[in-house]
Amino acid sequence: MAKVGSDHSNLRPVRRLTAFLMPFTAGVPVAHAADPILPLAEVQPGMSCTGLSVIKGTAVSSFDVEIVDVLPGGNATVSGPRILIRVSGPAVDATGIGPGFSGSPIYCNGRNAGAISESVGEYGNKAALATPIEQIIGTPVDPPPATRADRTHAASIARTARPLAALTVGGLSPSLGRRVSTAARKAGRTVIQVPTSGGGAGIPPQTLVPGSAAAASYTSGDIVLGSVGTVAYTDGPNVWLFGHSVDAAGPRAPFLQDARVFSVINQPLALPDATTFKLALPGNNLGRVGNDATATVGKLGQQPPPFPMQVDTKDDDTGTGRSVRVQVADEASVGNPIGDISPFTIAGSLAVGQAAQAALGGNLPPRLSGSMCVRMKWREVKGPISTCFRYSGSSVSAEEGGTGVVDLMTADFQTIASLIGSFTFRPIHVEDVKVAIHLRRGLRQSFMTSGRATPARPGGTSRVTLNLANAGGGRDTLETTVPVPSRTKPGRRIISVVGTGLDDPAAASEIVLELFGDEENPEAEEKALAGEPGPRTAAELADEVEGLERFSGLRFRVGGRRAKALQVAGRRISGRVEIPLRVRR
Repeated sequence: MAKVGSDHSNLRPVRRLTAFLMPFTAGVPVAHAADPILPLAEVQPGMSCTGLSVIKGTAVSSFDVEIVDVLPGGNATVSGPRILIRVSGPAVDATGIGPGFSGSPIYCNGRNAGAISESVGEYGNKAALATPIEQIIGTPVDPPPATRADRTHAASIARTARPLAALTVGGLSPSLGRRVSTAARKAGRTVIQVPTSGGGAGIPPQTLVPGSAAAASYTSGDIVLGSVGTVAYTDGPNVWLFGHSVDAAGPRAPFLQDARVFSVINQPLALPDATTFKLALPGNNLGRVGNDATATVGKLGQQPPPFPMQVDTKDDDTGTGRSVRVQVADEASVGNPIGDISPFTIAGSLAVGQAAQAALGGNLPPRLSGSMCVRMKWREVKGPISTCFRYSGSSVSAEEGGTGVVDLMTADFQTIASLIGSFTFRPIHVEDVKVAIHLRRGLRQSFMTSGRATPARPGGTSRVTLNLANAGGGRDTLETTVPVPSRTKPGRRIISVVGTGLDDPAAASEIVLELFGDEENPEAEEKALAGEPGPRTAAELADEVEGLERFSGLRFRVGGRRAKALQVAGRRISGRVEIPLRVRR
């Protein structure tokens, strides 16, 4: 049979949609009429067919596909039958197939029979499973609420199969990229690191046809986060991708993007962390992915509602600064279907970590101090929501590969975003996020050595002077007033002053390693088991976010009674002193 060319001129007529303008793109997409399909009932072992996929750049290439067998679905399966295939030909002989090939359509006698979807773990990556085309196009463009796919397979070979899905992340430093890969591995996800982003894939807007490289992406801008695969089928503006789900979450709202393939990376071992994959980068926003079920379905032209996030970081020692800007696909409109581990949680946390490392040139000093202030706008709350954190400690955590204070910043932002994503009573529509980070080398830390207090009466105030020894040398004093509780008895009393030690990033390092889920949080689990809903209104949620700031200052007690808490700007004061106080009648 004649092979299908990349222009598809022998498959179907082309019709141009009415032109429309789209953000982040300079051109107008073109949609095509639907291809004829080959029903599964007509798919037979031994058929010689043709697969389509992008091997390099954006041009669609073809390769040979042999139908080995059809695996029937049983009564207990939801995912249905699969087609067992074997690929060959110059485009795939050297590498086989892997993540990035999912969605590659298979044409038999000029009709679309299905799309490559899953690996079977064969050495050389030549055998794979394909999802029949009826199942793919049976995934509705506009899903019913709370659709949830089940990827249980009945056949023994399908039980060991895994979707050819991977998360592509672009724009991270090597050290942060390694942390992300470790986190993904713990959650059973595969991450492909691409050491560039910013301008996306650097290609003009592409016309999406079967075989085109495409992506369902959560961000655009300086950090790219999404799944790159192949277009399985198109019908007018509707585009079916991958041949499998990404998160099996039903209604979704990522960007539908084109993509550029740099190369197919050869790895004959079909292991979760070692397999052939496409090194590719999402490109231009062309529309919106609306359903993540049996297949992943999007529509050209409809843009998801994004919100901007900007992280500005300044190295206070050198005066240099860095900014990371991303557009995050807002899934509040579809009810935040994947909860607290949302695109905002992952992308926002990565933006914070990347900006902090970039400001220091990727070279983390042994000791680091700094601050992070987060300011957000929500549609549901009038006025901004803001909170600030101070840091002082090691730049490298006990966790191998951890980045200490930067991990703490990343974990604190992750906590904020997770609270928003897991809010029970209504989706929170984030409209704008700004993060300001300041970093300084060394420890801005002092230790209390002694102190003195002026006499005071019950209900009055005492002026307290603290004597400090500074880390790195030198001495200093700090003066403040401390209220004396009205029920304090006259006589000789004690003012106890307790400082705050250095940050221990070990716990935060573990949180960062749980970036994709499965974090063990006994307190949260206990509340969930008890059915506690947490904040009930958006205003209560805003209060909880603003109250997240960890205390890093001084606490005063007079005669055993709590008297005052004081945050000290610019440094951490540690230690404990007891100061005599004369309480007058």
